[in-house]
Amino acid sequence: MPTNDPLTIRAEMLELDIELRLGTLLLEAVSWFDGEPTLLLAYLRLAYGSGYRDALIDQPRGQVFREHGFPVPKRESR
Repeated sequence: MPTNDPLTIRAEMLELDIELRLGTLLLEAVSWFDGEPTLLLAYLRLAYGSGYRDALIDQPRGQVFREHGFPVPKRESR
């Protein structure tokens, strides 16, 4: 059901952005993924690592969140 709620629209746009990034990784993985569980785990590590890398090189930090109208999460002190 279509909605005009700005928060829902922003969430859907963020989901689409993430799906596009994962889709790119999936296209790369198709050449070597043949249904083996170890390969699936390798793909999931690749996707997670790619997202982590993207977050580290984002300029400015949190740009993907800003582009979709979400606040940038604060870093936790350790």
